[in-house]
Amino acid sequence: MPHIALRDAPIGSETSTIKQVAINSAGAIEQVLKFVATWAGSDPEAVNVAPNLDFIDRSLSPQEIVGLVQGWQSGAYSKQTLFDNLQRGEIISDDVTFEEEEDRIAEDPSLIPPPTNDGAADLGNGAAADDDDNTDE
Repeated sequence: MPHIALRDAPIGSETSTIKQVAINSAGAIEQVLKFVATWAGSDPEAVNVAPNLDFIDRSLSPQEIVGLVQGWQSGAYSKQTLFDNLQRGEIISDDVTFEEEEDRIAEDPSLIPPPTNDGAADLGNGAAADDDDNTDE
């Protein structure tokens, strides 16, 4: 059987070992805390230890975020693809759906709407309209 150096092993195998250690440790801590809860007269079933199993930093750099937004703005991919990548990059929480984020955007008055085809933002209050439309009589 050939010997594989740890540095040559796939990242998945490294994180799976760490993940298993975290899960086992959390289980042991939970058992101890349940014992303490029983001893203190509390409900041991209320004790739950959930380890953080996210060991790889997947967050996006500011440059990567700008690149993603520029790609979307240029029409290289859909808004859903932009959303998926921002979610994978830990900018948008995993528990937020695309539809929920769309609703948040629509409901937030502090956000500037995306540019229209002529490059001006449609502010909905006539701010992007031609000056000819705003004549005083």
